[in-house]
Amino acid sequence: MTLRVSLNLLLASDADADTVQNTLETLHSCGRGAEADQALEEWLGSHMSRNEHLTATRVIESLPDAWVNPRVRAMYWMSVRQGGESPEKTRAARQDAERAYAAGDRNPRLMYLLADDRQLDGHDELALQITREALATRMSDADRVRLLHIHADTLEFLKDPTALEVARELLQVAQRAGSTRHIGIANNLIGCVTERTAGFEEAERYYLRAIAIFRRTADQPQLLVHLNNHAQALADRGRPAEAAQLLEEAWQLPSLSVRQRAWLSVSGASLHHQYGHHAEALTAGAMAAQLTREAGLTGQATTAHLLWTERLAFDGQHQRAREILQKAQELIAEDNRYQAQHDFSAGVIAFARGDAERAALKFGSLAGREDLLVDWDAARLVLYRLALQLRDGAAPDLAPLAEALRTSSTDFPLVTDAPLLTGFLAWLGEQPGWRERLDAVFTGEPAGTVPLRLELFGPLEVHTEHGPLRFQLRRSAELFAFLVLHGSATRQDLLNAMFEGSTSVNAIDHLKKLMRGLRADLRPLLPEGAEAVVSERRRYTLNPLLHPSVAWLPFSLFPAPGVRRSGPVQVRGAFLADVRGEWVADCRHHVHLQLRAHLRHAVEAGDPLARQALLVAEGLALADPAVY
Repeated sequence: MTLRVSLNLLLASDADADTVQNTLETLHSCGRGAEADQALEEWLGSHMSRNEHLTATRVIESLPDAWVNPRVRAMYWMSVRQGGESPEKTRAARQDAERAYAAGDRNPRLMYLLADDRQLDGHDELALQITREALATRMSDADRVRLLHIHADTLEFLKDPTALEVARELLQVAQRAGSTRHIGIANNLIGCVTERTAGFEEAERYYLRAIAIFRRTADQPQLLVHLNNHAQALADRGRPAEAAQLLEEAWQLPSLSVRQRAWLSVSGASLHHQYGHHAEALTAGAMAAQLTREAGLTGQATTAHLLWTERLAFDGQHQRAREILQKAQELIAEDNRYQAQHDFSAGVIAFARGDAERAALKFGSLAGREDLLVDWDAARLVLYRLALQLRDGAAPDLAPLAEALRTSSTDFPLVTDAPLLTGFLAWLGEQPGWRERLDAVFTGEPAGTVPLRLELFGPLEVHTEHGPLRFQLRRSAELFAFLVLHGSATRQDLLNAMFEGSTSVNAIDHLKKLMRGLRADLRPLLPEGAEAVVSERRRYTLNPLLHPSVAWLPFSLFPAPGVRRSGPVQVRGAFLADVRGEWVADCRHHVHLQLRAHLRHAVEAGDPLARQALLVAEGLALADPAVY
């Protein structure tokens, strides 16, 4: 085998360990060490870019130390950290990197690793010290784009006025170096800065341009990062359904690392927490806290623990909330931003357990530090302060609340703490101009969603903005109703509900046929390429862009996650009268009894629209269940 052929094999992304060793040995024996170093770095970088860290680290560990130069050694340490190795091995790699720096090593690969470590730990000023030191030296454009990426990203997070200038420099250097990946990254960072200065609509074109680049180049690691980031931006802008759709796309990417799953779990927990999805937020917060700790992401772990502790407080688990809050405090070193978020969460926990004095103390301690909170939580802080003023008999000035909501660009922060602020929100709804704003976030359709109205009493009807939704197969409509009312379901759940638990070939084939029909019926309602029923981790879930609503539903019988209640109840007949599955037959009579009780209460409260519906409901409740 010639040396050129051997070198080409090494540069191939699928070269195995034996090929790597044999090629390097040949190059070194011919006195071509520099060429061997470059080839090994390119091979290693290719595997790292695809998250194939285990392969990369095992090969490097098999090589003689003399073949591993300081640059490759730094890449190895980063791959150990990113590849989900044991905590002991990861900690040792970080210590080795710090010792190399202390000994005077300043190679760009090591500086990139150290800056990235500090940023992930939430030590942003320390990360900037490293990037500034490195960028002041001469280096290749390939090295410079990596360091400019961390430098610009950190400046943007800190809202530094030089962030835009550095992001544009990153774009120029990336174009000169021919790095498509960093061209996409630069567009995203320019979008982040533009969002603060010119608004989200102007910035979104940069975000979407970056995502398009990574989709086109099949750069999965960067696609995941930018889907995740854009989802967070949409959630912060009052567009939760679109955010959930992007997170779903990210979760579907193959071979996710522990770090990637940790990132997505934090975004999902935050989304559920922001929009008051209590049960989902409670579960997602616990998962995010666990995954971020496993991944060694200190900053993300702090955020996850604070999201979780607030949800525990909302759930009445006050002792557990305090324990998790303490874990969050242990993760914070001397970062002012995370400390501010911690102090805010401490105030929320105190408020939840009825300790108004301590809540006021904690919220008061944030005076002068409000800008350290994310905009969403800054608006929540104002809400809590006003609620405490109202509790003390004062007349709250609503101007700060209006300004905080304007800064956050959405009124949805009003939703997050609704279970704790019911009295204040009721008072707020009586103030001029606020009833409409409250109705918009508590009963309106989220931006970017597809509203679907289900009429459940009588034969099932589903209405879209353009008229009734027609189902090719009648039982596909039943399948749709089950997923709306029960949420995510396994295949066995669906077989139990619709085919009495049968796992025969005929039952499974019939279910597949109904699923294909349902997807075909719903597909025209969604953006091109979006899947109407998502299958993930052996569970089926309706696309989060579909936003169903009903007039009334007994939530004690159906979890109905994400289903909104609004409008008058129309009782045309029995509950889902044309559905034959046992999942309806077994509960239909109980639904009728609860419907009658609900309508009786509505009539007593003076609702004129409920009287006629009650007449039908009385008959349904008195009828023998066997006649349905």
